[in-house]
Amino acid sequence: MRRGSLVAGKRAELIAIGRLIPARRIFDSSFDRLRSGILFALRVAAPPTPRADTKPHKLVLMRFSIRKRRAMMSGRHSEDGFTLLELLVVLGIIALLATVAAPQVLQYLGKARTETAKAQIAAISTALELYALDNGGFPAPAVGLTALVKAPAGVAAWKGPYLKRAEGLMDPWGRPYHYKFPGRSSGQADVFTLGRDNAAGGTGEDQDVSN
Repeated sequence: MRRGSLVAGKRAELIAIGRLIPARRIFDSSFDRLRSGILFALRVAAPPTPRADTKPHKLVLMRFSIRKRRAMMSGRHSEDGFTLLELLVVLGIIALLATVAAPQVLQYLGKARTETAKAQIAAISTALELYALDNGGFPAPAVGLTALVKAPAGVAAWKGPYLKRAEGLMDPWGRPYHYKFPGRSSGQADVFTLGRDNAAGGTGEDQDVSN
C-alpha cells in the first residue's frame, strides 16, 4: 500500500513538471523578445559614441543610418528635414553647375559692358553736338565733358544740361570717359574708354571703345 502511494505521488510530480516545462519555455521566449526590444530601443535612443579615429565619411554614414532607423520607427519621413549627406550632395551639384556656367556668364557680362560703353559714348557724342550748336564749338579740353551737365564759367549761351545725369560720364568699369579735342577728325571731338584693363588696345572686354 505504501509502495502504491509512492508511485502515485511520483507520477503526479512528473505530470506537474511536464506541465511546467512548456510554460517555462513560453516565458523564456517572451523574456528574450522583450530583452531584445529593450536593447534595440536603447541603441536607437542613445547611439554609440564614435571613436576619435573614425573617418569623416564613416561618421556621415553612421548618422544617416541612425536617422533612417529613427524615421522608420516614428513613421515621419517627411518631417525629419535634410540629412548632412543630402545637404553635401546638393552643395556638390550647385558647385558643379557654378564651375560649368561661371565662365559663360562672365563672358556675357563682359560683352554687355562693352555694348553699354558703346551706347553711352553715342549719347555723349550727341550731347556734344548739341552743345556745339548752342555755344559755337565743343567744350575746351580743360573743362571736358562736365560742360554737358554743368555750365562752364564764361559760357553765356549754355542751355544744358545736355545729359540727364552726371553718372552717364562714367564708363561701365567706373572710370570717367576720356575726352580729346580736337580729335582724330578735323573739327570733331573724341570720346573713348580704354576698356577693363584701362590700357590702349586689347580684345574682348579689354578693347578700346570710341565714337
